[in-house]
Amino acid sequence: MPTVKEIQNEQNMDKQKALILAVEELTPELKQLFQSYIERADAADLAAAASVRKLIELDPDVDLAALAKTLGPLAKGKPLVQSPLVRQLLQSSNKEGSRDLLLLLMEDYWIAQSVVREMRDYGRDDQELINKAVDLLPAIQKVDRPAASEMKYWLKSLGVKLKAEKKKKPVKKPAPVKKTKAEKKPVVKDPKKEQKKAAKALQEHIRNGLSQAGPVDRGQHYPYEKLVQEYRDMDPDKRPEFARMVAECVTDSDVFVRSSAIRFFQMERSANDAGNLATAFVSHMELFEDVEDPIMGATNDLLGELLRSLVNQQSRFAGNPILLMALRQMTVTERAGTIVAGMLYADRAWMLEHAKEVLKADPKTLENYVLNLLVQEELVADGAFERLLQDAVQVLGKEQVEAVLRERLSGKPELLERGLDVLDDET
Repeated sequence: MPTVKEIQNEQNMDKQKALILAVEELTPELKQLFQSYIERADAADLAAAASVRKLIELDPDVDLAALAKTLGPLAKGKPLVQSPLVRQLLQSSNKEGSRDLLLLLMEDYWIAQSVVREMRDYGRDDQELINKAVDLLPAIQKVDRPAASEMKYWLKSLGVKLKAEKKKKPVKKPAPVKKTKAEKKPVVKDPKKEQKKAAKALQEHIRNGLSQAGPVDRGQHYPYEKLVQEYRDMDPDKRPEFARMVAECVTDSDVFVRSSAIRFFQMERSANDAGNLATAFVSHMELFEDVEDPIMGATNDLLGELLRSLVNQQSRFAGNPILLMALRQMTVTERAGTIVAGMLYADRAWMLEHAKEVLKADPKTLENYVLNLLVQEELVADGAFERLLQDAVQVLGKEQVEAVLRERLSGKPELLERGLDVLDDET
């Protein structure tokens, strides 16, 4: 059975979801982990959805009302949270529990619409859920007619008979003009030209979806969120080409397009950027450094966002020594705090060896070091924990290091005692 450590360390969101769904016994540690994913569902939608399902299946005392109260605001108007959540609940082995939770969540009519749509796709026709959706229709009709029309469509696709609406008189169409034999000759299309045409159309669609003028679904804040949903819903075989085209927009002339493309890879950490992020960082630094992020505003520049995207997936710089060297240089600058967490997973040995330089650049990174070691028992046993604290005391002083230990190791009394012993030896 997967452990807490294995689930936390898995960076691929689909694999992390699979690990959660493989849990067969709910320990207190796993329950706490699942609750943490649920409480930040808007940032970890797949993990949160799987966590809700396992709590319902494995915890006989689960409080459905409390779950609904937590999930409601996080899922309200957010398709990227709603769809995975509804799918997992519809597939739950605890039919009664999942139904009761969905009935509570369906007070938000966008979730109700998602329930009806996913019921059709997953072949689960639950009459109570259908009745709830039908009961909501009059209220939805008053506040959002387009949403009501969509709801009716999905209900009809489930075989639900709704009250007949007044039919409009059909408009007579003019009779088609008969074509001569010469006009009916079939046009033979060049497959290569058609392929290029389709690729160009997809690239234009993606760039438009990343631009400020791109379409936004209800509940979404930025156009790139719609592309993320499109990527998740498509055939897995088509994803690499789609992701590559998004990655090519990282160096676009429009700064909003660049920012949106970067964020696509922050939301889809496992998406294959085909090396474009690395090339952008190494060869086109001027497009990002000190360039104000149009989405976040003056709080950050585009380089900070690009760095986060690079280090959140080790495959982005595996086998690329030039990029790895550049990232290492960044860890000993004022930007250290942006990438230290990711680098500790991807390049741990070097980060531990050069802890002094990193801590000098940004003292706050000590917390990242301590948290990383907590889930690496072999490193704690190997003495890396003691060596880190010795380096930290030399750079930051005993008082600051002790404060971090007491805050971060409050739930690990034995490790905290070991850390305090090291501090005592250093005085």
